[in-house]
Formats: sequence, structure tokens, C-alpha cells
Amino acid sequence: MADSTKILQLQTKLGTIRTQLGNAEDKIERLRTAKRSLSTEQEMLHNHKAKIKEPEIDGDAWRGNEASEHEDIRSEMQGSYSDAQDRAEQMLSSIETEISNLQGEVSSCSTSILTMETSLQSLRNRLST
Repeated sequence: MADSTKILQLQTKLGTIRTQLGNAEDKIERLRTAKRSLSTEQEMLHNHKAKIKEPEIDGDAWRGNEASEHEDIRSEMQGSYSDAQDRAEQMLSSIETEISNLQGEVSSCSTSILTMETSLQSLRNRLST
């Protein structure tokens, strides 16, 4: 195969890998933005969960079924908040895993680009001599 054909093929592959690299970097940025947003929401959720116990139910203000029903509602709300926090933690973990995978892809693409650029330069040098 002629060097000029190899150069064209390498340039095409290089363009494809650069596009792949750019896409991976864009995805990482979007995931980081989502992670920041989710972390903020998770913090707000945590702060709201703490307010479920306010005001305290004392024996003078609440009696009998009303106190019991109110405590049951608070317990259900606390369970819902805990479930939401668990889901948020799982989502954050999934985001971190995906970011890590994409960073590996970015590294691989960068290495491939360097290798191809070196090969491309070598082929160009051969053609010019």
C-alpha cells in the first residue's frame, strides 16, 4: 500500500478518534454537572429529613390516636426520605463509575492519537525524502 494511501487512512482514523475523544469529554462534563446537581439535591433532602421530627410531640399537645397517627406519618416520611437518599447514593455511584469508564476511554483515545500522529509524521517524512 502506498504511503499516501496510508496517510489518508490514518487521517481518517485520527478524525474518528478525535471525535470519539471529544464526545467522551463532553459526556464527562455532563455527568459532572449532573453529579453536582444531584449532590445539592441530596444535601437538601438530608436537611429536610432532619425537620421531620419537628416539632416534638409531647404529652400535653398530642394525646391518644392523634399522637400515634402523627408518629406513624412521620415514620413513613422518614422511610421515604431514607429510600430517596439511598437512590441518590446509587445514582451518584453510577455516575462516578461512568465517569471513571469515560476517563479510561479518554486516556485510550489520547494514546491512540499520539501513536497515530507519530506514524503520520513518519509517513510524511518518508514521502518528503
